[in-house]
Amino acid sequence: MISFPLGDPRSRTYINVTKWIRRLRMKTPIKQRITKVIILGNGSPDDIVMTILTHKFNGTTVVGICKPEYLRMETIRAIKSIITASTDIRKILLVIYQETQKLSELKQELERKMS
Repeated sequence: MISFPLGDPRSRTYINVTKWIRRLRMKTPIKQRITKVIILGNGSPDDIVMTILTHKFNGTTVVGICKPEYLRMETIRAIKSIITASTDIRKILLVIYQETQKLSELKQELERKMS
């Protein structure tokens, strides 16, 4: 996979992803469509970890990485924006911390917010 930062170029996530793309000597996508997006619910170091993981899965698929202005569960609001901005998006990975919640509580909250 090839990571590509999405969002404001001045954001910490954009800067971190770009820095690690260079550090890992990843190829940069040239006119390739982004079909998968990783949405981060917290930010750093998640952005760095996701960039490194996508680098380990070498290939030609471009994965966009973004950190919306919202935190944790509120990042779900970004899904609608991403889907309406691009018809090419086929898969979205939402990365959020479980924190102290039980997994069942987290699942219920996610389902409620998604509906």
